[in-house]
Amino acid sequence: MGLWRTHRTLTHSPPKKENNTLPIQPPWTNPASQRRCHGKRRYPSITLAETAAEKASYKTGELILAYQCYDCLRFHIGHADASQKIVRKPTSHMRV
Repeated sequence: MGLWRTHRTLTHSPPKKENNTLPIQPPWTNPASQRRCHGKRRYPSITLAETAAEKASYKTGELILAYQCYDCLRFHIGHADASQKIVRKPTSHMRV
């Protein structure tokens, strides 16, 4: 049997029904998605994100890519991982 959360207490029984309906619950959000997107700039299009990634790559000398976020469906920029660095040829201003 699972535990049910009702008003900050855990019980072993489901919430009581009133008029044959369950209480209205807010939509569930994944707390991990809030951590992954927190503090990152959200770009409305891949074009804007790629432009920002290109400028950041030039400024830092590291490979920075634009990608679409699975959680917010917007676009972010971030450092490339090792596999992405292997398949891309570095330009003159990037460190390998």
